[in-house]
Amino acid sequence: MAVLLNPFAFLSGQPTWNSADKDSDITLSNGDLTATAAGQGGVRSVSSIAAGLRYVEAPWVTINGGSNGRFGIANASFTITGAPGGDTNSWCIQGDGDKITNNTPASYGTSFSNGDVCMLAINLTSGKLWFGKAGTWFNSGDPAAGTNEAYSGLSGTLYLVFGRASGSDRAITLGSVGSYAHTTPSGFTKGW
Repeated sequence: MAVLLNPFAFLSGQPTWNSADKDSDITLSNGDLTATAAGQGGVRSVSSIAAGLRYVEAPWVTINGGSNGRFGIANASFTITGAPGGDTNSWCIQGDGDKITNNTPASYGTSFSNGDVCMLAINLTSGKLWFGKAGTWFNSGDPAAGTNEAYSGLSGTLYLVFGRASGSDRAITLGSVGSYAHTTPSGFTKGW
């Protein structure tokens, strides 16, 4: 029997989506780098982090406006059959640029379009999380300086998470750590 290997697995810190930890409405492709949500639900990354400063890029493959696509982080208590950001165990950016946790959206950034690169930085020493787009951090955030974060007080073991709340299909791809398009914040490590 042939074994299909993930061609990106050799890249240190390269995150992939977890085929064993996803809602049935999530389809994975592209070596588990691309997740497509056809209904409400989510998927967690294979790897988790519990310490350190990390930076990840994720280009939106299908966004088509609207807020129902969500990308961010979650802990192991997040229920994958629910929408990311819909409980107190996940913290996300929506396709319309709003941040969301506990099913409470708040104005934060600008909307995403197909091909836009979503940037995520997390400092688990300070417990802070930032989101940005196309090389610019939302809300004048500065991960290197530790200012204007989207969320604070985060701790524990965390995973990347993606999914949607409702509406039409949404998809996102975890960027290859070897070819990120934007500058990694000073002191942060690429990947997850």
